[in-house]
Amino acid sequence: MTTAVQDIDLCVIGGGISGLALAAFASKHLSVCVLEKNSTVGGILQSTTLGSAVFDEAANGWLDSEPSVADLIDLIGCTSDITPANTDRATRFLFHHKTLHPLSPKLLMQASPLLSWLQKLRALRELVWSPTPINEPSMAEFMRRRFGEGVIDNFLAPMCAGIYADAPENISLRAAFPNLWNMATQGSILRQLFSRLRDKTRKHPHLTSLKMGTHQLCQNITTHLRQCGHSVLTDTPATHITYDNGWIIQTPNGNFRARSLALTCPAPAQTHLLDTVHPSIAMELSRIQYSPVAVVLQTFAKDDFTNPPSGFGALLSRSEQQSGLLGILFSSHLYPHRCPSDTIMTRSILGGSIAPEIVSTSDEHLQSLALQGHREAFDCPNLSPTNVRTIRWHRAIPRYSIGHWALQERIRTFHNTNPLIRLSGNHLFGVAVKDCIRIGYEHAQHFIHTVPPKS
Repeated sequence: MTTAVQDIDLCVIGGGISGLALAAFASKHLSVCVLEKNSTVGGILQSTTLGSAVFDEAANGWLDSEPSVADLIDLIGCTSDITPANTDRATRFLFHHKTLHPLSPKLLMQASPLLSWLQKLRALRELVWSPTPINEPSMAEFMRRRFGEGVIDNFLAPMCAGIYADAPENISLRAAFPNLWNMATQGSILRQLFSRLRDKTRKHPHLTSLKMGTHQLCQNITTHLRQCGHSVLTDTPATHITYDNGWIIQTPNGNFRARSLALTCPAPAQTHLLDTVHPSIAMELSRIQYSPVAVVLQTFAKDDFTNPPSGFGALLSRSEQQSGLLGILFSSHLYPHRCPSDTIMTRSILGGSIAPEIVSTSDEHLQSLALQGHREAFDCPNLSPTNVRTIRWHRAIPRYSIGHWALQERIRTFHNTNPLIRLSGNHLFGVAVKDCIRIGYEHAQHFIHTVPPKS
């Protein structure tokens, strides 16, 4: 039985990257306690070993364009472990008609089977005709109007599947891609992209991780918090919260009292906890759905490939997604130090909202789908893995459906009127690791300046 922590400044419910980052930033000025229901921290940011290879089970890093990420890594003292992804031959591919096609910003100007010349001309019309988006359009609706139908199946659908494991018809442009929305309100997106490509002084975001994977970040934050005298308690689910001159958090291991509260656990858990204290917000959160995903991790002998995979990975065109395979990440090219030099590591993503039913099929079925995709993509009909493992995330990626931007606005209004509580997590203001850390920083700064001093 854990002794209940009394009279703390901030309780964070949820030990994923959102909660841990918030706690780390706040811990410089406030006493903090993190409660995590599982036996390990990190949420879906887990890393695993397969043979001699180290894999990420979910996100494989973060873009280094967010300043708060660097601040967090510096705070917890693991700057020396930063590992940029390998950018040698850093090509992204599209798997279409059983062939890998390299993707390039110059694609609109070159001959390619991915777009007809008529479709390219329609897309290029965006340079001179850029209608301002209104309300909350879907990604498909917006892109179809701006660039034409031709870009949907071979560009937009693969991108949305790769990020959200969802179809572009279901995704809110304004909530899921706020930077694209902002660009669209300023005129031609193509003009802005071409301008950025011509700007030789512009620093392009770089995929980055730590030596032993993304889970190392969560482990290092936990170690830092504990060494600084704060609490990170695993196997301690919050079961009920009330407010009585401070927040009272009930758990099977005792009750906790805190001046302020951050809920960073998944949407269903937030719904349950807020049901009695803020029922209207709980109802809003209950509508958030998740895409289930299966991840097949595989290692191969490098000599078994005629042309070993190089580049970041391959997404599948909409026609190829019918099998349930959404993409293949070339893990050993991205982070070559994580496996022996004679080994190829790949990570296949299957299911999502595009084919949710296959996540519940057998390991053997999922592994056969992934292997068939490899054999076709790399033209190696006899390819077989040396090691293979299947991982299922039934709530892998929150769906930023139409209406999600309006929900974000209501959450911001809720925050304005309730200064001693904050809601975050990858289901609210961004699914990427860097987004979760950025929101954690913003909420920590709010608490630092808002939490009343101890009497």
